[in-house]
Amino acid sequence: MKTALVWLQLIPTLISAIVAIIPALDKLIPQSGQGAAKLELAKTILSEAGEAVTNMWPFIEKLISAFCAAKNAADAVTPPVDPTVIIP
Repeated sequence: MKTALVWLQLIPTLISAIVAIIPALDKLIPQSGQGAAKLELAKTILSEAGEAVTNMWPFIEKLISAFCAAKNAADAVTPPVDPTVIIP
């Protein structure tokens, strides 16, 4: 029961951290096809938060994958912004 409470308390913080870390990883490793390297870096960074995060890694990995899939799908639909076009 104590483990379940820890998980429930960590989920909002984890989601915030994941949402923040994904764009940072994309800037750090901008090449496509580097998802495994980005995921490993995310694991290294988030694991510094403590043993609870390490124990929850399979769940966290699924969250990161879901967020990345949603971001990639949105990026595929959203046309790129042309920096030469000035909007009045």
